[in-house]
Amino acid sequence: MSTKTRAKFYCSHIGASKFHKSTPEQQVVRLNPVTGDTEENKAFFQATPGGSIELQVVKPGLFELGKEYYVDFTPADA
Repeated sequence: MSTKTRAKFYCSHIGASKFHKSTPEQQVVRLNPVTGDTEENKAFFQATPGGSIELQVVKPGLFELGKEYYVDFTPADA
């Protein structure tokens, strides 16, 4: 059975991390679950009230600080 799960996160950090060094070609991006400031965000917050995603990206400009993003999780064997 293949199940897709959607979460909604916002970009809370762009730059350096204590775990990864930032360079002009690479940035560390941290995403956190949205909070309940809209009806849609309240629903997502009920399902995902905590956590974070941290990515080291080689294409600066893919993420905007404070902007919200949908994150879809699909099993790799789907």
